[in-house]
Amino acid sequence: MTDASSDCGEDRFAANLAALKEWAPQLQSQLRRLGQPHSELAVGPTGSLDITFMGQGFYQGDAATYADKQVEAFFQNPVRRILSEPDPESLTGGIGDFCVRVVKRLDEAGIAYDPDQHPEDSHFMVVFGVGLGLHLPSLIERSGCKCLVLIEPTLENLYHSMRVLDWAALLGDAKQRDMKVIFITDRDPTSIAFKAFSAVRANNPILFDGLYLYSHYPSAILQQAKDSLQRELFTAIRGLGFFEDELKMTGNTVDNISRPEVHFVNQPMAERQEPLFVVGSGPSLEQEIPFLRANQERVVIMSIGTALRVLLSQGIRPDFHVELENNDANAHSIEATAKEFDTKGVALVASTSVRRRLADCFERVIFFLRESVTGTYLLGSPVRILSPSGPTVANTALMAALRFGFRKLYLFGVDMGSREDDHFHAEGSVFSTGIMPEFRETDSRFGANFGGLAWGDSVLNWSRQNLEIMLRAFSGIEVYNCSDGVRIEGAIPKVSRAIELPEAPLDRERFLAELDRGLAHLPGERLAAGCRPRFA
Repeated sequence: MTDASSDCGEDRFAANLAALKEWAPQLQSQLRRLGQPHSELAVGPTGSLDITFMGQGFYQGDAATYADKQVEAFFQNPVRRILSEPDPESLTGGIGDFCVRVVKRLDEAGIAYDPDQHPEDSHFMVVFGVGLGLHLPSLIERSGCKCLVLIEPTLENLYHSMRVLDWAALLGDAKQRDMKVIFITDRDPTSIAFKAFSAVRANNPILFDGLYLYSHYPSAILQQAKDSLQRELFTAIRGLGFFEDELKMTGNTVDNISRPEVHFVNQPMAERQEPLFVVGSGPSLEQEIPFLRANQERVVIMSIGTALRVLLSQGIRPDFHVELENNDANAHSIEATAKEFDTKGVALVASTSVRRRLADCFERVIFFLRESVTGTYLLGSPVRILSPSGPTVANTALMAALRFGFRKLYLFGVDMGSREDDHFHAEGSVFSTGIMPEFRETDSRFGANFGGLAWGDSVLNWSRQNLEIMLRAFSGIEVYNCSDGVRIEGAIPKVSRAIELPEAPLDRERFLAELDRGLAHLPGERLAAGCRPRFA
C-alpha cells in the first residue's frame, strides 16, 4: 500500500528540500522561490490527501487510493517498449557474422527466443506526472528500476509533494541502490521528450528492453511528450560506438583517471548570474577580438576547440577550454599551442576519453563522462554523465555551461559555417598557421545570423541542429549569438556593441571556489582500486 502520511508540516518540507539539493539543486532553488501556490494541499478529516484548485480535486478526494488503484491497474497491462527478436541475416559486416554464429549456437543448444517472456523488472521507468508522488514507491518496488525519469510540468505539484511524500527516504534509498533519479520539469512537450530520450541514451541504453512508460494523470502536454518519445525511443540504442574507437577511448580513460585526484562535472549546480562568453574559432571571431580583450575581466570566458590559440595569441586568457575528441590531431594541436603560449590559469573541461598528453598540457583539469562510450560505463562511477555532449565541442560547451549553472550565454565565433566558402577558421587558429591542415568543404547554404546566407557542411549542420534542440529543451536560459555565421534558432542575434555587462570586474577567486564545491572530487587511489582490475 502507498504511504500516504498526513505529516504535511514544515519539518518534512524542509527535510525533503535538503535531500533534493544533492539530486537537483536547480529544482530545489525553484521550489524555494515558488512562494504562495495557486493550488492547495487539502487534508480530509480522516487524513486523506488531495490537491485542489478552484474547488476541484485532483485526486477525487483521496490521493492514496487513487495511486494504489492506478499502479495495480498499470501492472495488469503495462505500457512497455520491448525489443523484438534480432534478424542476423539483415545485419552486415562483422556484427552480422557475429550474430549469425550466436543464433546458430543457441539453436544447437536448444535455446529459443520467447516473445512473451518479459520479466517485471526493468532498468528504466519513465513517469509522466508526479503529482503528490504517492505512486512512486510502488513503481520503484515493482519495476526494480535503476533509472527513474520523473516528468512533472506543474511545479506546484512537486511543491505540494514535498509535504506529503518522504522524498528524503526515497532519494536516500535510491542512493543506496545506485539508482538514478532524473527530474524533468519543462512545459514544452518537445523539450520533455528530448530530455527523457537523453536520459535513456545516457544511462546504459543496452538495458533498454522492457522500459516502462507510466502516465499518472491526463495532460495534453504529457501525452504529446509521451507520443513524441515513443516515436524516437528505439533510436536511443543506435550508433552507440565503434569497436576500434572504443578501445582508444577506454585506454585514454584509464590513463586520465590515474591522476592523484580527479575532478568531474557532476550534478547541475545552482544558477549563476555571471555572463559567460563561449568562444569558437569561426572566422567572425577576428572582428570581435578587441571587444573580448576589453571586457575579459568582467565575464567568464570558455574557449572551444581550436579557439584557444586564437585567444592566447591575442592576450585573452579563457577561464575554461573545452575538448571532446580523442584523436592525435587534437592532442597535437593543444601541445603546439601550450608550447607556444602559457596555458596557466586555463582549466581544461574534457571527456575522460581524450588523450592523456592533451590533458597534461593544463594544470587544472575537469573531466566529464561522455555518453554512450565504453570507458564511461566500465568506470562504474557515481558521477553523472554529461549528455548530450556531441557531436562537436560547441554542443559540449553548452551542456557544460548549463551544468555549471550559467543562465546567460553569449556565442562568439560559433559560426557553424562561414560567409565565405573557403574560410572556416579565424586568423591565429592552428589551421591558419599551418599546424593543422584545413579539412572542411562546403556543401550547403543556410540563413546567416545577421541576414543573408552562409556556407556550411554536414557536420556543422548536425551540430547546429542539436544545439537548436537543446535550446528548445532548456527553459530559463538566455543565449545570444554574436557570431556572423549560420543562424542558430533559439539563440538571439546580438551585435557585441549592444551587450550590457556588469561594471565591476568578476571576482574570480570567489567564482572558482563556488564552482569547485559543485564538482565531484574522487581520489585517484579509489578510482584505480575500483577500475583497473575491470579494465585488465
